[in-house]
Amino acid sequence: SEDGVIKLPAADTISNVYLVFDGDNRTDTVEYYDEDDNNKLLFSDSVKGKVGQIKSYSTADAIKKNVKNYTVDKDELTTENANQGINGIKFDASGNHTYKVYLKHATQDNSATVSVSQIINYNYQNGNKAADSNTQILQFTHHVTKDLVTGKNTVDHWDGEKSFNSVTSPTIAGYTPSEKTIEAKPVKHDDVSSSIDIVYTPNTQTGSVTYIDDDDHGKILANDELSGASDSKSYYKVRDYSDQGYKVNSSNVPDIIVFDHNESASQDYEVHL
Repeated sequence: SEDGVIKLPAADTISNVYLVFDGDNRTDTVEYYDEDDNNKLLFSDSVKGKVGQIKSYSTADAIKKNVKNYTVDKDELTTENANQGINGIKFDASGNHTYKVYLKHATQDNSATVSVSQIINYNYQNGNKAADSNTQILQFTHHVTKDLVTGKNTVDHWDGEKSFNSVTSPTIAGYTPSEKTIEAKPVKHDDVSSSIDIVYTPNTQTGSVTYIDDDDHGKILANDELSGASDSKSYYKVRDYSDQGYKVNSSNVPDIIVFDHNESASQDYEVHL
């Protein structure tokens, strides 16, 4: 009735009476906030229903419909639903409810890496390889993170300065490198790769050829000094003493003298007459 009082027919006319109660109206609200923009309200949904009713509602679908490139950080509705084991919005007698969903901007990693190298080559004067090259490679990353909502980079910086290690040139007996040490060198991401050539110059080796008179108590008739670069050849010709009545008794002078790599020791030969 208009006054809210239910009036029933006379008792003798009642057979079955069914009472249907319609729940109170409710309006719940779901609000979506942008955490990366000072919790700015992006949009909201008002969902209407009656007490006791469960209405299907998906925050994931609402986000997909209304905004792009966002990820969910905190979802009060979905969390509450999980606790109650329901899917949607359940309207209850306690009143209207507001659920908040906090979103963050999706990002894209656009980082890239570049390399800066230093190669040290070791060669002889004739261009032949003296030792294996020394190669150092430094990698620098350009860290870039793009905010897919604003289109701006939220991260944009390069790795800091690095350094090539100092390198000592290999020791090669009988030779001297043009540089004994390549010092450590600071390197930045925009430096150009470099190549350094170290040239090995042969050291001077010495020797002698001594002529000995075996029949005169080892008297030295002559002493010829020899000199040449490491690995170089000398086509030294043994003296001929035949016009003085000598003949060669023994000789360790080779047809071709090849100078060794030991400048601290003389290459000495003897011709015994």
